[in-house]
Amino acid sequence: MDVFDSGPRLGSPYGDPTRQAVDALRGYGYQLYASGLAWVGLADGELLHLEVAEDYSVITRQALAGTQVKDTAASGKITLQSADVRSAIDNFVDMVARNHTRVVSLHYLTTAEIGLERRKDQRVDNRSALHYWRQAAAGADVAPLRNLLEALDLKPATKAYVLARNDELLRSDLLARIHWHCGASSFEELREELESGLIEFAASARRLSSQVAKNLLPAMVERLLQTATSKSSRQLRRADLLSLVDSVSMVSVPVDQLAAAFSGSGGAFTRTSLLVSTSELPLPALVAPRKELVAKVDAVRCRTGIAIATAATGVGKTLVARLAASATNGHWVIVDFRDLGPGETASRLSVALGELASRPPVHVILDDLNEIDHPAVRDAFLRLMTSLRRRDATAIVTTYRAPTPATQHLLSPQESPVVEVPYFSDGEVSALVSSIGGDLKYADPVYRAASLGHPQLTMAILLHLSAATWSRASVAALLGGGLQAEMGAERRAMRQRLVAAIPVDAQSLFFRTSLIGGTFNRGLAMTLGEVAPPVSRTGLALDRLVGAWIEPMYGDRLRVSPLLEGAGLEVFAPGECRAIHRCIADVLISSRTLSVIDAGTAMRHALKSEEAALVVAFADSVIRCNAETLELVAPFLGELGSFQTDIPIFPANLFASVMMRFAQLLSLLPYGSVARAQQCWEALERERVDIKGQVLFEGSILSKLLVQERAGALFPSWIELLLRFDRLAETDVRLAEISRGFQSQSGGNPHVTGVLFASQMRNITTVAAFRALLERLDQEPAALRERLFSSFQPGRGDLSILVTHPWLKESRAEGFDWEAAAGQYSACADIAIRWKNPALAIRCSIAQSICLDESGDDAERAFACLSDAERRFGVANA
Repeated sequence: MDVFDSGPRLGSPYGDPTRQAVDALRGYGYQLYASGLAWVGLADGELLHLEVAEDYSVITRQALAGTQVKDTAASGKITLQSADVRSAIDNFVDMVARNHTRVVSLHYLTTAEIGLERRKDQRVDNRSALHYWRQAAAGADVAPLRNLLEALDLKPATKAYVLARNDELLRSDLLARIHWHCGASSFEELREELESGLIEFAASARRLSSQVAKNLLPAMVERLLQTATSKSSRQLRRADLLSLVDSVSMVSVPVDQLAAAFSGSGGAFTRTSLLVSTSELPLPALVAPRKELVAKVDAVRCRTGIAIATAATGVGKTLVARLAASATNGHWVIVDFRDLGPGETASRLSVALGELASRPPVHVILDDLNEIDHPAVRDAFLRLMTSLRRRDATAIVTTYRAPTPATQHLLSPQESPVVEVPYFSDGEVSALVSSIGGDLKYADPVYRAASLGHPQLTMAILLHLSAATWSRASVAALLGGGLQAEMGAERRAMRQRLVAAIPVDAQSLFFRTSLIGGTFNRGLAMTLGEVAPPVSRTGLALDRLVGAWIEPMYGDRLRVSPLLEGAGLEVFAPGECRAIHRCIADVLISSRTLSVIDAGTAMRHALKSEEAALVVAFADSVIRCNAETLELVAPFLGELGSFQTDIPIFPANLFASVMMRFAQLLSLLPYGSVARAQQCWEALERERVDIKGQVLFEGSILSKLLVQERAGALFPSWIELLLRFDRLAETDVRLAEISRGFQSQSGGNPHVTGVLFASQMRNITTVAAFRALLERLDQEPAALRERLFSSFQPGRGDLSILVTHPWLKESRAEGFDWEAAAGQYSACADIAIRWKNPALAIRCSIAQSICLDESGDDAERAFACLSDAERRFGVANA
């Protein structure tokens, strides 16, 4: 008798025990990866239950979400009439009955595509009923689907569930709660999404690098499989994932000490989420409802899962998208891609994919996604849309021009998702004039003055007229005279007239902020008011500008209207512009923390200020970043990475220019191409020759380069760079002192050269390359080899990882020559024993036996190899 039995667990979901058995191994991969995505997305206080009810369930106090995962692509397409589909609907109703206190959702994940029913009376408008299911869940007529459900071969309890609900309840209680994720991603696509989610989770929770996050995946899959097959608790929490992250990310070499010594702290940059809730964005005081246009955008979104609003700058695409989002009951976030090139756009899409994977499903506005047709951007966007559709989420995109027909077809094969955002009609302008107390006789002059209803200009005119209480003088000043024919000339003329109506102090502040070239906060604008000659009552002047001329963004962020960005260049003299650039750069760089979103802005203004001290300060802020922070900031420094390498970046000051080149190299390490990184390195080697303190500077460059794991992939001759660093560390007193300061938490006293060597060991990807490395080191003194291997502590597995990693990487490739690899390892063992390093020698022999046994299926030769190693090297060294 269990005297202290706790009784039933009140928080556990109740599922049909007969469905907890796994029918076949075929579905395991999808179950584990899909469960992994659910685990990454858990919030504090949520539990993930594996193999309970359906394949997994996310439990909170009020909600349970189950996922039934099938891999049925080999069995053809599915329809509403398929047995698995009918069974899933029955199981959903059964889960609802068993968990009546919670909200239940069922996600049906399958690689099978949705097919078309054989009989026309089983379709909806001659389309598949399952395709229509999503549309009905989003707002389309429920009646056609109700008729099919009532005629379907379902269990009596399911039939009663359907009949007991009216159309709206059927939509909310059944259609919106069952998600048919058909044509699901392949293993690789699903794995990539899970990796992106892990990278985001590891970076936000523990500030770990992407490489560490990717290394979590095998451990995560193993933990999921152990939990799913456990006979006891099958629950996972966010804390369990954090614990897993901590255990996997522990290393025996003090890389963190190296980063701290050569990088200082994590740098001045802070991590900022790209996803901003639309609820945080204030709407302008004067808004045109544009109900018909908003309804059109929403209808396209509901039918296709994506709506693309296109128009020129200032026409109000973003506002229309936000109005369409606010008209729904869903949660929305917005991601800003304004003024980004293809590379930075693709990087942000990848980061956004990871952030979306690590949080509950939300709908997304992708603002100013103007590079959508670029192959890299298109591919990244298609992956993001696949992820959104898997989560039953949708997207609204704003862009200057419609994507090509090919891109549109990839995004929405059924119909074009593009909605053009037009200028205001004369009727809309009349309604706006009336809404702010104006006489309708002014509606037509306002309409014509605003380029026949240009939304941004219309709003600016109306706000000014309203502030002037519609006086005759203000109307005459703004609307008198004819407009030029060309659009460019018309905009310039309208800008001059509207700005002329702003008080002098507000004009000066506006033109200063127009030079920023990105979003900014109120504090920066206030500081710009202090630039000589100072603006009186800067706060009041700014308040007058926000709305008509400066757009409120998320939180406290602002940005100048696109039509007027850079207008200050036509107003200020070059010296005045440099003073403004100097102020902007100084405010951003000297702040306690610098958002990665502002990194490019700070760099541009430092360079335009022509102040060497500011240029050096910016470069130093990048150089001081550790490897993890560099990965965060690199996608936002695309302009830095694109600087020419055949001319100095900052010719006015050689030291500042070399510092910027150093920062450029570091910005390319996480994601830059091999060719670009090597070009930058060659330029840095040329330009640093005349710098004072050359040895210490060279040591700093080499250490920052080699501590980055990707350096070996970018520079195949990385071992020569490491040997070069070792020579500097042995001859320079200051570098030698740094080396002596390293202490391993796991014991021993590794040399800095050994720590850098350990950082690069994953770049040895073939057995032949491992042998070439040992042969190269065979040419060096024994003392240098001792420093190189100082990080590999006796009794730990690090040395085994170094030796077997090349086999693990190479053996996965088709056509792996295991016989040649075994011979290579045998030669390595001979080299190691010549070094009087039996520990390394016996591990090479073990790797040789693995090649013979695992790859060559020759157990007899493998045992003979081990016996020979035991005889030659001894068991104690194993």
